[in-house]
Amino acid sequence: MSALANLQVLNAILYVAEVRRVTEYAKGATPNYGHTPEVIVTGHPLGGCLAQITAHHFGLRGETFNAYGAASLDQRIPEGGDTVIHHVMAADLVGAASSHFGQFRLYATEREIEVMRKANYHEDAGLATPRPVFAPLKEGFESHRLHNFLNVDAGDRPDFPALPDPYALATSTERPARQRHDRLST
Repeated sequence: MSALANLQVLNAILYVAEVRRVTEYAKGATPNYGHTPEVIVTGHPLGGCLAQITAHHFGLRGETFNAYGAASLDQRIPEGGDTVIHHVMAADLVGAASSHFGQFRLYATEREIEVMRKANYHEDAGLATPRPVFAPLKEGFESHRLHNFLNVDAGDRPDFPALPDPYALATSTERPARQRHDRLST
């Protein structure tokens, strides 16, 4: 994929270039307001991938949610770094499908762990245990939804997002979420 073949990448870069121009202009207003505005990029799926691309090209900070990783695209974007944080639900196929530019944070709620166990992504499964990549596809649609990261659902009712739940952040290599991501990324 190249910027010439993907107009969304080109448009995202042009948009951020314009925002950066306005930000540079705003720096002149700093003495009047006391601070310089900061440009931060964010997005969910494709928007998150474009956020990684623009963050890399313009040295911006950002956060993405279940985004496709931009490091594997033909955009000269390295894996890793610390300017972008990626929040990904464990059973989300999109967020686990590719390497990311920035930090990767994996969240596994009880529902996510159950989906992963049903697909044989758990610490008791041996190396020869079949692990179908698309088995949790139906349940994965729920994992991909943005409401997993918001305090309210689509009906504006209180929801329980994974971000503030310290038990949902998968930090151990023994967690099913980390195992699945490691297997999909290799």
